[in-house]
Amino acid sequence: PQLANLVFWRNEPRLCDRLYAEGIIYSRFVDDIAASSRILITPDKKREIIAAIYGLMLHEGYKPKRQKHELKTSRERMVVTTLSINQKPGVASKERARIRAAVHRLEQLALLKQGEIGHSSEFRSVLGKVSNLSRFHSGEAKLLKLRLGRILVPER
Repeated sequence: PQLANLVFWRNEPRLCDRLYAEGIIYSRFVDDIAASSRILITPDKKREIIAAIYGLMLHEGYKPKRQKHELKTSRERMVVTTLSINQKPGVASKERARIRAAVHRLEQLALLKQGEIGHSSEFRSVLGKVSNLSRFHSGEAKLLKLRLGRILVPER
């Protein structure tokens, strides 16, 4: 995130201020950029906003990935960096299912006693995903952390 901030620090604030003056909220996390509004945005205005964002990226020497470019309305599920942002921020159900499956996989590996599962990079990766999940779905994450804890300290 710090590198992305350094890349955009000179020109991004101007774009952000311009859009804000027009009732559009600009936000970015690393290289994931979103523009949103509570008011209806006309097709011409959408093209103008997209052109401005692409212009910023191109000016700084980065080529936007057009296949990642999405336009959503409030009737559709909006996801930014794996978080659903429409009403209440949260992790999408498919991503939560993937995290549960990863915990289950670690449990199965631990049963087979294939190495030190609790100290593997896979374990640390899954634990990180569960920790992120806890920011939005604390109850679900708490149960998954308990299951991961049993892998670290097996019941006797």
